[in-house]
Amino acid sequence: FRAGRYQRRVEQLRAQGLVAGKVAAWMADDPRGDAYLAGMLHSAGGLYIWRTAAQSGKNHPSQARIRRVLRDHSCGFGVLMARAWGFGDEVAAGVGFWPQPERAVPEHIPFARMVHLSVVATMSADEGRTGTDSGGLEALSRYDGIACSAQATLSRAEQCWRGEAPAPRVEDAGQVVQSAS
Repeated sequence: FRAGRYQRRVEQLRAQGLVAGKVAAWMADDPRGDAYLAGMLHSAGGLYIWRTAAQSGKNHPSQARIRRVLRDHSCGFGVLMARAWGFGDEVAAGVGFWPQPERAVPEHIPFARMVHLSVVATMSADEGRTGTDSGGLEALSRYDGIACSAQATLSRAEQCWRGEAPAPRVEDAGQVVQSAS
């Protein structure tokens, strides 16, 4: 869809969604399952907000207001969209709670955490392409050996950004990699 003056940001979010979906699918070892959908749709609410902001006519909202609406409502809009499209509880939990997976209901925490890790790796790898670092590897390292291999997850995201299609998931020698689902 078109988002006028915000099209560049929308394209960036769309690309992040595609990579996050691939990383989440890799983590779940399920190429086109719920993890792929939740990773891909993690930013769907944000896409809707940017598009709505672009269609506001002469009264464009300020960047600060858009950021505030994104922070407060993008996950909620994403859940509404996932539900409207008929996706189940797990996809909705991944979309809605990826920023704070521990706030999901207990049975969905591991899945929401996996989506969180896929998004963090995706954003970190994207920043790495431009030479910036917001601490993504450090954030992933907190889960190293528990829910993921931090370096392998980041490497997978980097490969996805480059458009490479690595072989199906194989545990790295000497590293514990457990499915988060």
